[in-house]
Amino acid sequence: MKNKLKNTNLSNTNLSNTPYGQLKDSVLNRMTAYQTDFTTHDRKIIDNHDCDPFILLVRDWGTNIISLSDYINAQDIISNDPLGYSKYLFGQVQNCRLPEKFRDDHIMTINYYNKEYPGYDLYLFDGLQCHSIDDGEAINTIYRFYSKTTLKGA
Repeated sequence: MKNKLKNTNLSNTNLSNTPYGQLKDSVLNRMTAYQTDFTTHDRKIIDNHDCDPFILLVRDWGTNIISLSDYINAQDIISNDPLGYSKYLFGQVQNCRLPEKFRDDHIMTINYYNKEYPGYDLYLFDGLQCHSIDDGEAINTIYRFYSKTTLKGA
């Protein structure tokens, strides 16, 4: 997947043209505490991934990033060694099962936010720009990326 927007040199880039810049005002206006979760940690992740697509969940006191490039990376791993194993969280998972593990964990995160943080904000960065989305669109996006992997399990 080729991204059309690159985020490689922020010193020469108008911040509003970057994913972080597109989200900054909305996210910081929502957050009442722990803004460094976004301004430091999330910004580093966003800036270091060359504008890979992601979903950002925002609550009053924190954020969570769902990396949609996980599915693209999983496809590469599966192509090289479908029956091998990769580290995953605190254990290992067979490579051909990576996409379904990502899917399940990503959907579980959205369901958790729905239960624990009603009214949270969701944003999708599609590789070009950020969009405010709802949980249904987020889950559909996760399934869309999941479906792009050709080997989803044995």
